[in-house]
Amino acid sequence: MPDFLIHTPASMENNYAIIEVKPSRADPGNIDNDLEKLSLFQSRVAYQRAIYLIYGDEAADFARRVIDVAKGVQEFELEPIELWLHEESGEPAACHTMLSAD
Repeated sequence: MPDFLIHTPASMENNYAIIEVKPSRADPGNIDNDLEKLSLFQSRVAYQRAIYLIYGDEAADFARRVIDVAKGVQEFELEPIELWLHEESGEPAACHTMLSAD
C-alpha cells in the first residue's frame, strides 16, 4: 500500500494522487518496488498523479539513486512520476524532476 491516496472515497472516478514518502536514509533496495507501485496505481487504477517524496538532509543523494533505478526499469512500464524533495524543515518541498519511461 502507498503512504497516501488522495481520492473520493467509494469512487473510482476521482483518483487524484498516489504519494509515496521516504526518508533520505531509507533502504534504497526498495526503490524499484516503490516505482512499480506508483506506476501500477496510475495505469490500472487511473490515478492522475504519482508523487515520490523524499525528505531529509540527504534527499538529493537518495534522489540520484531513484533516478538511476528509474532509468534501468524493464520489468514494468514506468508511468510519469513526480520526484519531490524536502531537504530542510521549515522549507517547502519542491518538485525535483519527472521520472518517465522516455
